[in-house]
Formats: sequence, structure tokens, C-alpha cells
Amino acid sequence: MKGSLEIDETELPTIEAGRIAITSDGNHFTFLDHDDPGNQVTIEASQLLDIVRSSLAPVAQNHVVQPAAPERRAAFRIPVWQQSDFHVNLAIDGSHWAVTPLDMSMYGILIEAPSNIPEIQIDSEVLLTLQMGSETVDMLSIVRRRNGNRYGLQFPQSCAGSEVTPPHQLHAVVENLTNQAAPLHTPDS
Repeated sequence: MKGSLEIDETELPTIEAGRIAITSDGNHFTFLDHDDPGNQVTIEASQLLDIVRSSLAPVAQNHVVQPAAPERRAAFRIPVWQQSDFHVNLAIDGSHWAVTPLDMSMYGILIEAPSNIPEIQIDSEVLLTLQMGSETVDMLSIVRRRNGNRYGLQFPQSCAGSEVTPPHQLHAVVENLTNQAAPLHTPDS
């Protein structure tokens, strides 16, 4: 018998991860924040797969998988797609380099530096210029970790004790990256 298939959403498989619930009907994934139930987000399964693949691409390119360290970050990291119009320049000791952003949050950014850049020590301060479209923001950054030519940089301007207080321009850049990284739609769209 042909017709539309009606699915009882209470019977959909659900994954609970802290305050987030993820359900799937096989074609879409729906993310629900229990702290904000009116703001659920749905994404097509194929789009989610693209996001995961792009997030894992740097690992796959190097064919190196390192054991996962306990996650200490307090902010969600947004993968930066190579085709985005997001550009980052690093300045230290009067020299400037274009670097490749890999992921970003309100707290910091993971970059890949060119091979000709001198080694930057942990806890060094650098100036990053973040540009996306017409938004440009200079961020004092501190090198917190390093793996080869990849550097994890923290934005101390965004951290006031336990609160996230990013500059307005940084918030706009992160919001634009989020929109580019995940072409999400809500159930009403």
C-alpha cells in the first residue's frame, strides 16, 4: 500500500549527550538543547556527513590518529572550510604570515602555519588579524599548544573569569563561520 509514512517521533532513536538530545528519522538529524527546547535544529544526514568529513580531513591527510586527550575546552569549535572567505594573518616580532585556520571558537583558534615560519614557543603572545567579508578584528592571542606547524591559540580578550565575553567583531566572525560550516535549517524552514 503506497502512501506517506508517518513516524511517531517518540519512537525515534535518541542519543543524549549532556543537555543535548539528538534524534534521527534516517534522513535528518535533529538537535535539541534541553535548556532551550524551542530552538531545535535539523540537518540532512548527507550535510552532517560532509561536516564530519571536513572536520576529519586534516587527520586523514596526515594518516595519523593520535589518542584523544580529555577535552578541556569550554567552547564549541567550528571547523573552517577551505572554501570559506575567512582569512587569518599572524604577526610576531614585526613579521607577518598568512596562516590557515582549521577551527575556531569564541575562546581561540587552531591554525596551521607555513613551514617557513620560525617556531613559536608555548605561552608566546602573537597578534592575529581575522578577516571575514567586511569584518576584520585584531586579536591578541597566546600560544597554548603546538603539534608540528599547528598552533592552538587562546583569545584572552574573550575570557573574563568563567564568562565568555568576546569582542563584538569576533562574535560576528564566529557566527558567520557557524553559518558557513553547517547549512542548517529549522523544522519550520
